[in-house]
Amino acid sequence: MTNDYDDYDEENESEECFADEGDWYESLFCGERVGELLDVVDIESLNWFTSSRTKTGEDSSSLATIERVRKAVEELKKNVEEDPKVYGEEAEVAGAEEILTKALERMSNDDDKDDDKSLLELKGVLENALDVMRANKTAMVSKTYKISNTIEVTVLETKLSNGVGGKLWKAALFLAEQLCAAAQTTTTTRVETTEDDDYCVDVKGKNVLEIGAGVGLVGLAAAKLGAKQVVLSDFEAALLKALEVSIERNFITTTTTTTTKSDDDDGAEETKSRIKVRWLDWRLDGNDTITTNQSSSTSTPPEGFSALRDEDEQEEESVFDVILGSDCLYEPHHAKLLPKVIRKRLDVTKKSSHCRLVGAIRNRKMLDDLVQNFQRENMRCVETVIAKSERMNYDGGYVKLDITHMNTEEGNIGFEATKKAAVVVDKLAAVAL
Repeated sequence: MTNDYDDYDEENESEECFADEGDWYESLFCGERVGELLDVVDIESLNWFTSSRTKTGEDSSSLATIERVRKAVEELKKNVEEDPKVYGEEAEVAGAEEILTKALERMSNDDDKDDDKSLLELKGVLENALDVMRANKTAMVSKTYKISNTIEVTVLETKLSNGVGGKLWKAALFLAEQLCAAAQTTTTTRVETTEDDDYCVDVKGKNVLEIGAGVGLVGLAAAKLGAKQVVLSDFEAALLKALEVSIERNFITTTTTTTTKSDDDDGAEETKSRIKVRWLDWRLDGNDTITTNQSSSTSTPPEGFSALRDEDEQEEESVFDVILGSDCLYEPHHAKLLPKVIRKRLDVTKKSSHCRLVGAIRNRKMLDDLVQNFQRENMRCVETVIAKSERMNYDGGYVKLDITHMNTEEGNIGFEATKKAAVVVDKLAAVAL
């Protein structure tokens, strides 16, 4: 596969591998500043180019314009040099190289002004800044996580400017570990209990949907654990592209010629064929017409990707046995949309249909609203604390939500059937940070 994500660095798992709120807010702040500086460069260089067509020599207004562009370019260059990881990423996503190149062309498009000292200095500043932008392009980062003794998952991270899913968050690892622990638990240990409100999520042989997949750690783990089909869904084009590459990285065939093919190659190809990447806009699934009408881009998938189908389209699965999500609750409107999306996508006809969400408690009221909205959608939602987090100062640590349909007799039976004595399972996965 050839795409923009072939260039990547390898990293091993460590605490620093996980994104947190500080990273996200820093990305927002730096991205806003980069945008402001590039707006000055783009708008002011265009103003200068337009006015220079009708003027000769230097005047105070053109000198002031040149000075504003110079200051903006120098600040941008300085920021990228001092913090290439964040400012470099933001400048790259914002198209800094293209904007600076265009500004340089405008400033160089007038032979009559080649002897202007201020203009010559600005050209030099622009050329130096372009060198810095090119030298600090960020490679995608490939990271491998050992989820269990037998399961390793490789994910490709992009940038937080592509959305919160551009990096791996700790909740995703918690959920992937829970899946692995459930798979390791024998049926003899899964007995009914009245002492613990824990539920096993067994993905083997199931149709699985990961919502807000981000880097796809959870869904890829489900595929390796024997899920019948896995759909990795997200919204941003950059994340969808990275997910496709991650599938390739996790299920690489070793065949070098057409005449030799190992059983491992057959297994990798077969597993890879069971994993799909799909665009999913929660607002459309939740019939949020107020939000979706704000932009036509929210109603159509990016070029090269298909949307997750609706029930009346029979080309592929539209409802699932298991839905998984990690750190899906960031905004108040998510508390309204998520229950609608999950109700639509979780198969109501099967007894064992089950959704599990894992995430940090960032806002207790928002989480309470989410639980209440599941109830309004005729779904049962059970909350369980799984880990504390002093380092990130999340209010209440991490929780898991187990959600099932309860609007039919089968939904109620299914809920009771999935209630298990999985104390061993969740003790294996619920490790405090």
